[in-house]
Formats: sequence, structure tokens, C-alpha cells
Amino acid sequence: IMSQQNNSEQAKIVFDTFCKTLDNLEWKYEKDDEDLCIGCGAKGDDLPMDIIIDVNSKQRMIVLASPMPFEVEDSKRIDMAIAASAVNYIIADGFFDYDVASGKMYFRMTNSFVGSTIGEETCAHMLMVLCATVDRFNDKLLCVSKGLISLEQFLTSITE
Repeated sequence: IMSQQNNSEQAKIVFDTFCKTLDNLEWKYEKDDEDLCIGCGAKGDDLPMDIIIDVNSKQRMIVLASPMPFEVEDSKRIDMAIAASAVNYIIADGFFDYDVASGKMYFRMTNSFVGSTIGEETCAHMLMVLCATVDRFNDKLLCVSKGLISLEQFLTSITE
């Protein structure tokens, strides 16, 4: 029970640090103090980005997720699986989590806070990497999902 209490206390500190980071960046957000969850959004070059920040006390993990604002059409689901795999191979931090069965996709990144102090720089870095990565690929992935570009065109575009 003592370690669960320590995990909860540490998670609350991380949650508060993330909120302070968002305040300092002058971002608007909604927070759930009980579930240690934050919802916010960002506007990229093209598509808007919803962002969910979850501080998980049991796993001692920060999880940032950004659902793609589209579902992949049935006929493009295998192409999207290949596209997601290709993107995941070239990005350094985070990954596109894709469910072939439902056609839903998220960008997700995690960071453990086991035995460490998470500062505002880390929170801001995670947020900026998420936004930059999602903004770089979301429009191209949307085009693959709608059949507006071929898988081959997509693969060429991400390696240029």
C-alpha cells in the first residue's frame, strides 16, 4: 500500500508539472484531477490535433496520444498498415498505433517516471515532438486513407 501511495503522489506531481507547463506555454486545456488526465489541442499546418495526456500512476508512465481525425476506409486498411509501419521506422520518438480491424489510428508516445523527476522541459519536449510528428504525417496519412495518393506515392513522400 505504501508503494501505491508513493506512485500516486509521484503521479500527481508529474500531472501538476504538465499542467504548469501548459500554463507557461499559454495553452488552453481541460483537466481531470482525479484521473490525472488532460485534454487539449493544437493547430498544425493542415489538420487540427486533439491531444490526450494521461499520467498513469499504476504503470508510472506519462502517455500522450493524438487520435487521427479520420477512420481508414476498408479498402485502404492494408495500405495504411504498411504506411504506419514505414513512418514508425523513420521516427525517433513515439509511434503511430493503428488498429487494422477498426481503421482507427493514434499517435502515441510514452515516458516513464520511475525513479525520476519529470520537469517542465521534458513535458514541453514531449508535447512539441508529438505536435511536430503528427503535423508532419497526418495529412499524408489522411490522403492514403481516402485513396487520394497511392501507397507508393506516400512512401516516396516520407523519404524525400
